[in-house]
Amino acid sequence: MVNAIGIDLGTSKCCVGVFRNGKVEIIPNGHGNRPTPSYVAFTESERLFGNAAKDQLRVNPANTIFAALRLIGRKFNDATVQSSLKQLPFKVFSAENGRPKVQVEFKSETKAFYPEEVVAMMLAYLKVSAEAYLNSDVKDAVITVPASFNYAERQAIIDAGTIAGLNVIRIVAASTAAAMAYGFDTKGTGERNLLVFDLGGGAFNVTIISNMDAIFEVKATVGNAHLGGHDFDTRLVDHFVAEFKERYGKDLTSDFEALSRLRIACISAKHTLSTFNQVDFILEDLFDGIDFKGEITRARFEWICSDLFHKTVDIVESALQIAKLNKWEINDVVLLGGSTCIPMVRKLLGEFFVDKELIEPCNRDELAAYGAAIQAAVLSDKSKDNQNLLLLDVIPFTLGFKTADGITRHVYKRDMLLNSKVSKTITTKYGDQTDVLIQIYEVENDMTEVYNILGSMKLSGFPRAAFTDTHVKITFDVDSNLNIVVTAYDQSTGKTAQITIVNQNNCFTDEEVKRMFDEAEELKREERRLASKKNLIDYCNNTMQTLEVDKRKMKLREQEQFKIYKKCYDTLAWLKQNDAAKEEEFELIRKDVERACDSLGN
Repeated sequence: MVNAIGIDLGTSKCCVGVFRNGKVEIIPNGHGNRPTPSYVAFTESERLFGNAAKDQLRVNPANTIFAALRLIGRKFNDATVQSSLKQLPFKVFSAENGRPKVQVEFKSETKAFYPEEVVAMMLAYLKVSAEAYLNSDVKDAVITVPASFNYAERQAIIDAGTIAGLNVIRIVAASTAAAMAYGFDTKGTGERNLLVFDLGGGAFNVTIISNMDAIFEVKATVGNAHLGGHDFDTRLVDHFVAEFKERYGKDLTSDFEALSRLRIACISAKHTLSTFNQVDFILEDLFDGIDFKGEITRARFEWICSDLFHKTVDIVESALQIAKLNKWEINDVVLLGGSTCIPMVRKLLGEFFVDKELIEPCNRDELAAYGAAIQAAVLSDKSKDNQNLLLLDVIPFTLGFKTADGITRHVYKRDMLLNSKVSKTITTKYGDQTDVLIQIYEVENDMTEVYNILGSMKLSGFPRAAFTDTHVKITFDVDSNLNIVVTAYDQSTGKTAQITIVNQNNCFTDEEVKRMFDEAEELKREERRLASKKNLIDYCNNTMQTLEVDKRKMKLREQEQFKIYKKCYDTLAWLKQNDAAKEEEFELIRKDVERACDSLGN
């Protein structure tokens, strides 16, 4: 049976779930852990994922990639990318197409990958973990992203899923998935308004959702993909870098390894300050032989990050305004994300929602994956239990258009329900023009009105008539997967033009995605080949060692021992001469050796 999975793709952690046998199961990774750190590390011999990759940050920072979601779907010169680069210990450069690429040393070679490829590696790792757990192939997935992700970033996640061998059937805001999961598990009577406050390692999301029976209507979803634990860590790092320079007159920022060690210490200090009022640490030989002792109080930490903490409440207020709700109309405030453990965050939120309990689910690291798994089951028709469940989601940005007169018009406004058609009719004069260009744009930020051009279309065939009034109806049709179709209809001539948005400015072409998929598959094949070779070597070495140590216990005749030993010895010799053999050859030879060793222990 082919299962559809739900993946909570976080900036700092990932989690996978599946709905089967009437319930959601959270899937452990290959090391038995349920949440998996969003880290990929490259070494001289292999790629590492999750905790194993995160452990490389101390000793191998230049080749340990994290926070890839802060780079995905963006141009290198984007202000948000440039801001993120200051926090990253690995090299990021601009490719010829203007997109960011990360550079690493892998198996003694310099390699470069787009952030989409790094995210695809993480998704492929989660896919393999799910397939091992379910003992079946996995193809379809619902993936969660930060609520603030724009059109290009969401399309980039779909590209990453394709490169990983997944069919992404829906992209959902992480806080929306978590709200749906919480409402699903706490079914009550009547309509309830839930607010999910999701402050994680790399992003902050707020979703307000109205839940009645099995209907979940998103009222507002707001977020900041650059507000989270990483940013609090960076404030601490900057604080101690300045302190180090003041004490010793030396600049730590030139040494990636020293910065990585300091960041790890700051992360630990931040966690400790959630429980204690002060923390001290010592980093031996941090820089130029200097042993650095750092100390910080909770009050100082709160002062350093004060503006960031207050920004979370500002975003909550913004979400309430969009939802057209007062704060006392919220029934449940649900806390998600590790950064909600910070006392000042809770204090500010508690003061805002006076006399309202802040709910902390016991499975908060898994709640978004739980919701994504439910949605995956519904969309893939794998769950009869959930077929009545309905998620009414909203668009996370504003869509509009601009014509030759230079006037921009908003049409499909942020937080309007998806699966809708919205139209606007304009009156314009074409003069002696026979065609008109209409540009389609996305407003990424309603406050600053940052426009991203998504595409353009042309209405042609107008008669030359100076200053003729023409009425054009522009219709935006947006479905649940954010597929955008825009139609222009000239009411005077009956002419129409239509465009299906494919944002080539910030998204890869189908050919580029196919190339990256092929390269990813080749890398996985090579890793499977090397793993098969290693398994064969280990099996032979272990067998020979067993013969040496336990030959008396095995009750084998000397001749039998010699045959088995020789078989293993000859196999190891063959391996030295056939280093480039295929995976299938290694597997066949291992089976042959195993057959020859069947008498061991009998």
